[in-house]
Amino acid sequence: MIPFERSFDSQLGLTYDRIEPEEVLAHLEVRPDLLDRNGRLQGGVFMAAAEGTASMGTAAGVMPDGMIASGMANDTSVVGDLTEGRMTVLARRRASRPDLWTWDVEARDGDGRTCALSKVLIAVRPRRGALTA
Repeated sequence: MIPFERSFDSQLGLTYDRIEPEEVLAHLEVRPDLLDRNGRLQGGVFMAAAEGTASMGTAAGVMPDGMIASGMANDTSVVGDLTEGRMTVLARRRASRPDLWTWDVEARDGDGRTCALSKVLIAVRPRRGALTA
């Protein structure tokens, strides 16, 4: 494992407010370097936040058993613009099997409007050799 400060989620600016195996809440502050050429939050940011929150929730549930969470599929639809302020991401586990967890993720703007909806599948695998820094 690498320190969170060196992770992609950290580089993105994703801050975790609550991590539980059933539900994860996170947020990020919209920055100019996350916007597309039209001044809107780039769609990949929504996808990354959805996968990050689903992965964290799965990891919270499976790591005590020596397993790891690994992103498998991410279907994200951007349904509203976000140009500034805070994005809040709420991931809710919908189903789980020993080898696969399914999450619904919603991203909202500071006024509570839905900006993106995601369905994320997270594979659960045995931990193999440790990563090196």
